Amino acid sequence: MEKNFYLFRHGETEFNRLQLVQGRKVNVCLNKTGREQAKMLAESLLPYHLEVIISSPLIRAAETAQIVAQRLKIPVKIFHDLIEGDFGCAEGMRADELQENWPEVIKNWNSPEHMDIAFPNGETKAAIQKRMVSAMNDFLLLPEQNIGISSHSSALRLFLATVGGDKVRVLNAKAIHVKWSDGQWRIV
Repeated sequence: MEKNFYLFRHGETEFNRLQLVQGRKVNVCLNKTGREQAKMLAESLLPYHLEVIISSPLIRAAETAQIVAQRLKIPVKIFHDLIEGDFGCAEGMRADELQENWPEVIKNWNSPEHMDIAFPNGETKAAIQKRMVSAMNDFLLLPEQNIGISSHSSALRLFLATVGGDKVRVLNAKAIHVKWSDGQWRIV
């Protein structure tokens, strides 16, 4: 069995523009730039014949998925486990505030050796990763062969780290092609 997944982060929001932490409790829509990014993403995905897009329920991801799906004339399905991580007390804060309040978390957040860290009242990186891997494995059972995934930066980064993509940057509205074949995931 072979399946192609095109993973993408939602388009830009005002929180992205202002460099504020968005997690699962920050549920904002795309800004004008984000809607334009989603339209360009749709054009870039045309050659890949996607059959469905599966999206996080958060507005920013679902709106991106809808813009892409409308152009590709395919359905969108909402799947809760594609939601962004819960960053607890850090949501809505600036990077300098994070550094001031939780320097150890910030220091270790991007380190693959530190999976059990979390912001106060938030979800650990390990929990986010486990949820995303489980979701992606569930999607292997779908009948479609070419699937779009609309999700979030940390959620996608943590999944990609399990398939050798720990250095892959997850940019707004840019697709990353991941293939399942011969019983394993790989980044194309």
